[in-house]
Amino acid sequence: MKGVLEGIKVLDLTRQLAGPYCTMTMADMGAEIIKVEPPGKGDDSRSWGPFAEGESCYYLSINRGKRSIVLDLKSEKGKEILLKLVGQSDVLIENFRTGVMDRLGLGYEKLTQLNPRLIYCHITGFGEDGPAAARAGLDVTMQAYSGLMSVTGYPDQPPVRVGVSLCDIATGMFALIGILGAYQTRSITNKGQKVSVSLLESMVSWLSYHAAGYLVKGEIPGKFGSGIANIEPYRAFKTKDGYLVVGVGNERSWGHLCEVLGRPELAQDPRFKSNRDRMDNKEELLSILNDFFADKQTSEIEDAIQKKGIPCSSVKNVAEVLADAQVTARKMVMPLPHPDVPDLKLIRTPITFSDSTNMSTLHPPRLGEHTLEVLKELGYTEPEVSGILSEKTAYSYQGKIDFASVPSED
Repeated sequence: MKGVLEGIKVLDLTRQLAGPYCTMTMADMGAEIIKVEPPGKGDDSRSWGPFAEGESCYYLSINRGKRSIVLDLKSEKGKEILLKLVGQSDVLIENFRTGVMDRLGLGYEKLTQLNPRLIYCHITGFGEDGPAAARAGLDVTMQAYSGLMSVTGYPDQPPVRVGVSLCDIATGMFALIGILGAYQTRSITNKGQKVSVSLLESMVSWLSYHAAGYLVKGEIPGKFGSGIANIEPYRAFKTKDGYLVVGVGNERSWGHLCEVLGRPELAQDPRFKSNRDRMDNKEELLSILNDFFADKQTSEIEDAIQKKGIPCSSVKNVAEVLADAQVTARKMVMPLPHPDVPDLKLIRTPITFSDSTNMSTLHPPRLGEHTLEVLKELGYTEPEVSGILSEKTAYSYQGKIDFASVPSED
């Protein structure tokens, strides 16, 4: 089967997480991705552990389905090669700080003169203009800046980072949505356009009901641990051997939970009859529930609650999730052998098509693994390719990287 994005050619100048996540998802849906990396260490994430046979698991997790070419974009020959690639591409995506591509002579205006159909996506930390536009942005700092940390964790405790790089992954998803929207418009106008997304704007949009509550009521939302501000019970409870999260979203579920508790009368108790009543008498409610759960084994009580149709789950660790029967049935973990990691397994893109593929069969590329291949596809002869390599304008795969010997960049 082919992918839904079969035939789309993408030039990927991104590194770290947001951009590579976007382009990996496009690759999983059939797009052809050429990953352009700088000489030396390539994508920053190649040096981030943990490592398997010298390969970064972080890098491997977000770069399948791509071909890697190493170019020195500060050299004239490197720019010439990139411009040839631009002329053949539908999409270019980059996450340099605003102005870097212009200083290299590879900005949006120049590239769209060369290829008017080009969709150019720029990912930034704070957006392309405004007083903070020049600031560097990373996921952890953006979780703080965007307000996400202010609603994460427990009251009166230090700030807590969400355990995944939510800002980066969300921005990668928004980049993909923007690119696909521009691609659809191009099918009508025959003209590309610029798509801009940022970590800040992605996270501000994800404040969602928190932001609406403040804008309407003027109330600043706080931290509620595993719970939520306006629904009870809707949180994690300590059991004998772990934690169980229970979410009661309506009065029917509340009645069923009371049956599991062995206290059906609580469903009609004036203190707890409605969600508003339970919120008004939260401390009394939680005292009853905490006492009940503290005396139960997690699996035993989870099974009883789940059979009543009430949303609930033990708090699983990563190993438990990846071994879970439902995750296995949905084939979320897929094998993708790598030359250096033969037993490599990765998480597929979580979209299923009835008639199209949803995971690339190309392993995450080694640094410069496809440089020679791509240069020849561009029409460079064998002597020209040899000259390009000897001039150190481009680099082909040279074996595993010793990151300890690679100079750091400011």
